Amino acid sequence: MTVALDLGSSEFRSLRNTESQLLARRIEAIYTVVSDSPQQRQQLLAANIPFLKSACQLIVPGSSARAVSELQRTPIVPIIDGGGIPVDDPIGRQVLAGLITSLLPNVSGRGNLTPCYATLPTETTTESPTGDFIDRVLRLQGYQLHVVQSAHALAISQLAKSGYTGLVFDFGATTIACCLTHSGLPVWDHAFPVGVRDIELEFAEETNQKLWDGDGNQYLDTSKVVKWLQSGQVTLHQPATSDQKLFVALFRNMLRPLLKYVSRTLADKEMACYLPVGIPILAGGRCTTIPGFAHMFYDALVECELPVRNAEIQLARPDAHAVARGALIMGLLDTDGDLTMLEELRVNAA
Repeated sequence: MTVALDLGSSEFRSLRNTESQLLARRIEAIYTVVSDSPQQRQQLLAANIPFLKSACQLIVPGSSARAVSELQRTPIVPIIDGGGIPVDDPIGRQVLAGLITSLLPNVSGRGNLTPCYATLPTETTTESPTGDFIDRVLRLQGYQLHVVQSAHALAISQLAKSGYTGLVFDFGATTIACCLTHSGLPVWDHAFPVGVRDIELEFAEETNQKLWDGDGNQYLDTSKVVKWLQSGQVTLHQPATSDQKLFVALFRNMLRPLLKYVSRTLADKEMACYLPVGIPILAGGRCTTIPGFAHMFYDALVECELPVRNAEIQLARPDAHAVARGALIMGLLDTDGDLTMLEELRVNAA
């Protein structure tokens, strides 16, 4: 069995290749906290909502947290922030471990550790507190962690037609990962410590989208921003309303410095041979499904003078498991020890 995990800052996804089928799972990387009482427990159990117990509180993890949050006016808490797992968040660690174990079966009794090819949130390393914690959770489940970069995995998943050559941007909630690949191999990669969640928070602050919990504490209503972005009523190309114009401006402000950094890096003479005419520029992530994203991204690339000629902008196919799929392919290649599978995928995509 080969296993892949895409541990994004907004959602966790898994793919398992068994002898008979490919199994996919996904769950939101969030939780909300409500007070513990017999009535509260009864309501959650009656609604078939899973929860964890912690001191005098009940923790509702995953997608169920959104419904409970709206009903009881409790804030949504992301498990992962810009730096990984907050060191002062024991509840977040408990939820993180619980979500990972819900995505993968326990295989610890099989002897040798099963390889697990995974992206880490915020592109951390196994030496970081977040990476070390995830590594220990996986080992308890019987898995050996092999870290892959999300943009590289996205390239393997989506760029078969170009022979796995391209410049890839993976827009995550807290990180934007970039990778230049040539024939499936990473030539250069970088992870920028900013993401779409930063824009959503700033937009909620600017537009005064706030709520109050039962104790009178104020918090930003980013769930409302996410719903607005996913409503189909928003366009990032030639925005028509003041809110749309504000969101585009915030997005462009975030893109500008990181694209200028990419442009300076790729302008190096040693990079020229890896930038063929017509190289595909692939963008993936939840935000790329917003209407007008491709036009806005193209304008930002032109403004920052990326040193590419006749580049073709592509949006990743709408597949929530695209990165996990690429990680799984990388794991299978590593297991087989050759490039036969990559070649077969390239031929089938042609």
